[in-house]
Amino acid sequence: MRIGQGVSSNVVATHLGVFLVSWSVMALELSLTRILSVFLAYQYVFLVLSVAILGLGLGSLLVYRKRLVPLSSSSSLRTVAVFSGAGAFVSLAALVLLVRLAWFDSLLIYLALATVVFLPSGMALGLVFTRFVKQSSSLYWSDLFGAGSGVLLALPLLGLLGGIGTAMLGIVTLSLAGVAFSFPTSPRQLAANLAGVAVLGWALVLTATGQGLDLEFRGIRLADKPMTLELNDPKRQASIVYSVWDAFARTDVVELPSIPDEKIVYIDGGSGSVMYRYPEGPVAALKRDIGFFPFTLKEPGKTLIIGPGGGKDVLLAQLDGSRDITAVELNQGTVRAVRRFADFNGGVYDLPGVKTVVGEGRNYLRRSPERFDTIYLSLTVAQAAEMNGLALSENYLYTVEAFQDYLDHLTPQGQVIFKLHDERDLTRAFVTAVAAIS
Repeated sequence: MRIGQGVSSNVVATHLGVFLVSWSVMALELSLTRILSVFLAYQYVFLVLSVAILGLGLGSLLVYRKRLVPLSSSSSLRTVAVFSGAGAFVSLAALVLLVRLAWFDSLLIYLALATVVFLPSGMALGLVFTRFVKQSSSLYWSDLFGAGSGVLLALPLLGLLGGIGTAMLGIVTLSLAGVAFSFPTSPRQLAANLAGVAVLGWALVLTATGQGLDLEFRGIRLADKPMTLELNDPKRQASIVYSVWDAFARTDVVELPSIPDEKIVYIDGGSGSVMYRYPEGPVAALKRDIGFFPFTLKEPGKTLIIGPGGGKDVLLAQLDGSRDITAVELNQGTVRAVRRFADFNGGVYDLPGVKTVVGEGRNYLRRSPERFDTIYLSLTVAQAAEMNGLALSENYLYTVEAFQDYLDHLTPQGQVIFKLHDERDLTRAFVTAVAAIS
């Protein structure tokens, strides 16, 4: 068979294979971002993903330097099929290690596993573009189209399948690319390829239905996020009772036997906020909370709460007598978690007079024509106490322009309330407020 005939007979399959590989790469990248963010601080997530993407280039370099390119185009496609299929199974093995052996006390294990995930894909794409030079422009279009659609579809898939489920779908897609690259092939070989896809597909179904892989938090030493520390404290006996993924974060609800009237809502293992039992719980004790004090300084009125978390701030406003409360929460997962436990918290987000909005607080404020008697921000620098070096000025809610937005949406006798972590945050907030007023 001449090379030209081999190329023309496999053009559609080759383009489809490139599309599927690019789609899977982006789906895996986004899902790994979400998975790693649960365990690691943001700077480590960036490091791991940077090294992982290096695996793509390294795979292409191996193809070029080791001359892993057969003489015929048909052999090239079969080689690509092997790389793609192997990549699917290697990715699965790496994913299993990543979520089950997360107790390694070294960042190197994350770097190595993440690189392995993308290495075969780089080899496959490098081999295709090396052998099919004349089709490079159309293949590049397939590459871009696959990557773009991978980004667009991965975002809703994270909410539907979760971080691990989306990664599994990326692996299944990578194995399908191997099937596409193998055409034309014998019926026996095709059956073997499809059998491999079926096995991975079944693993995806199990994961999506909660019976497959899940993150393991016990014994982790590398990550020191609050939820991880809580779950690994034998005296606390904490357990996760609810989890939900979306493109923003993974949200977990943790309960502790020693505190039956409270549950803690965590975002990516940090940013903990308390959910109280209501109305049966000791909610009246919240009047002794420092966050309740500003409400006592004026008559109850229209209140805007930015970052209500588990609903504590809503209860503080309710205890003060406010009957017009707008709660703006950035994380949709938090809202879903609080509403999931409505029997426990009394449906705090849906109490009479409470309007809950999912969105960024300052953006909501800028679009709203309303004026408020109280604008309340409680510990909205979510990770400030958990990550060293996160400056208060870096938060979008604590800029001079943000303070001006708050002042512009107050009634003549209104007040802006900040409940902060420590003296450092208080000092910076005070300086920023003075700059905004002046």
